[in-house]
Amino acid sequence: MMKKEMQSRLTGWKPALTMVLVEIALAGVTILYKLAVDIGMNLRVVVVYRLLLSTASSLPLALIFESWNDWEIGWDMGLFIVSYSGIVGYGVTVTLIAWCVQVRGPVYLAAFNPLLFLLVFFMGTVALDENLFLGRIVEAILIVRGLYILLWGKHKEDKEDKEHRKQEDQDESDGVELL
Repeated sequence: MMKKEMQSRLTGWKPALTMVLVEIALAGVTILYKLAVDIGMNLRVVVVYRLLLSTASSLPLALIFESWNDWEIGWDMGLFIVSYSGIVGYGVTVTLIAWCVQVRGPVYLAAFNPLLFLLVFFMGTVALDENLFLGRIVEAILIVRGLYILLWGKHKEDKEDKEHRKQEDQDESDGVELL
């Protein structure tokens, strides 16, 4: 009895644990993008290699575990979904993520992850006619507020760093004697 209940609870937790592992993997990828920038790699090349390697690793699994009938696609919404998710949802976004990490760093990128919930919430409500719940609305407001606070703090920090560097440059130039 106890074993069966434990298995039932674990089965319910599998999706949540899986998503935690996915987020850990994505955090690792973000850090690796920053390392690639630091050692001077071209991020466009890193993105191309990433896409090629993900295709090479997932294609054999798809061929083994999926039937040939599942591979048929027509000129309908299915083609649009696959094309959009491949081109925009992965190709363009991975390139933009790499650029963002190069310009602002991995923490800046991570700050925008909760915004995905907000966008899915609004798009699902509009496009899929999902129900609005007060909890979702409150969460959306908190996400926007938190993002604003983080961006305000980051702007203030950048401004202070710029002023500090300017002061250091001024101090160095005052100490240099001209011949």
